Amino acid sequence: MEIDLLLPNMGNGTAKRVSRVAAEPLSKTKPTELRRRFAHNLRQAREAAGLPQRVLARAAALSLSQVWEIEVKAINVTLDNVTLLAKQLGCTEIDLLRPKDP
Repeated sequence: MEIDLLLPNMGNGTAKRVSRVAAEPLSKTKPTELRRRFAHNLRQAREAAGLPQRVLARAAALSLSQVWEIEVKAINVTLDNVTLLAKQLGCTEIDLLRPKDP
């Protein structure tokens, strides 16, 4: 990815192209069983509520990409985001973190 940056004190309006490395992943660890379980439970609760990811994301004040990454890549999430998502889905945080029934 390239970004155009104007150099300071450049009166002629020329720009310098600078390349940058893609951002590091949010978590450098592989998804844990708990993160996979949360992702699965979140997707099930969202689908049961009949909500598309974009609607849930907007209601929880998260980006669509965050909700997608939680459901698909089982990324690490904050407890605050667990609470926001549970509230929008009408369930508790425990419901979203609960392991599957034996």
